[in-house]
Amino acid sequence: MATLDDFKSIPLKTYLRLWGHYGSSINQECLQGTFVKLDEAAGVVHLESTVYAGRTDRVPIAKVERIEDWHTGSGASGPVQKPDKVYNPVSGEWQDQGYRS
Repeated sequence: MATLDDFKSIPLKTYLRLWGHYGSSINQECLQGTFVKLDEAAGVVHLESTVYAGRTDRVPIAKVERIEDWHTGSGASGPVQKPDKVYNPVSGEWQDQGYRS
């Protein structure tokens, strides 16, 4: 479980992914965004969405199970799969990725 001290050591404007059980789901959920405020009195972290303008999530620190602070933005960390072949519009064929047109 995350603690208040964990968040005190993270600089503001850091992109965070906070994993925990926030609702009624039995699976962990991920709330993510730019860390904009730590409200110690209320025990919440404010994350500003990088996807939805004007949206800020209030995340209860007591429900945060894991903090990821090494990502640079929303979405997957990288591609799930890289294509083996690419389409060559000149020849109209699928070719190995290293072809030169």
